[in-house]
Amino acid sequence: MVDNEPWFVATDVCQVLKIANNRNAVARLDDDEKKDGVRIMDTVGRTNYVTMINESGLYAIILQSRKPNAKQFRKWVTGEVLPSIRKKGFYGIHKAKTDYLDARDIPYERVEYNGCSIRTIEIDGERWYSINDVNSSMGSRTESAQSVRRLNAKRSMAQKIWLYGVTQPGWFTTQLGVRLLLCASQKHKAECKQLMLDFNGEED
Repeated sequence: MVDNEPWFVATDVCQVLKIANNRNAVARLDDDEKKDGVRIMDTVGRTNYVTMINESGLYAIILQSRKPNAKQFRKWVTGEVLPSIRKKGFYGIHKAKTDYLDARDIPYERVEYNGCSIRTIEIDGERWYSINDVNSSMGSRTESAQSVRRLNAKRSMAQKIWLYGVTQPGWFTTQLGVRLLLCASQKHKAECKQLMLDFNGEED
């Protein structure tokens, strides 16, 4: 390590990558990527003077190698990283996002409404109801995504929850959200007291 940056023995790198002519490989590097005559001690205490390369030099030598692992790295850099930087100005690794509550260890219940079974679950004192089930009970063909946009317009009343025995998370809403969905349905306006929400999302 030099100034908290890793440096590597050039001959060791070339040996691993099966580059026979390490002198030529190092000669192609820029001056700021290598240091000649660096004093090191071997495992038996003998002094050796070697050429060291930094991380940039390491990548440059890897790109020269024909070893399968090096080729895979080269294809990743030239086929994914560099095109991404050219198109977007940066390269980012896509990480899996957890945008749902994992409730597979919590038993859920079912309630009956209008002849339909609605899945419901209580998490941290808050009861949630399946939006798909609520829409089905009203005979509505509204997509869950459309209902979610409406429910989360002023206040977060929809959340993805993963139930036990289900292959993927689904959208759920609160009791207030259920009432709002009922109010939005022409068929069920008579069964629902119209709720008015102020800008803070409180019931009027």
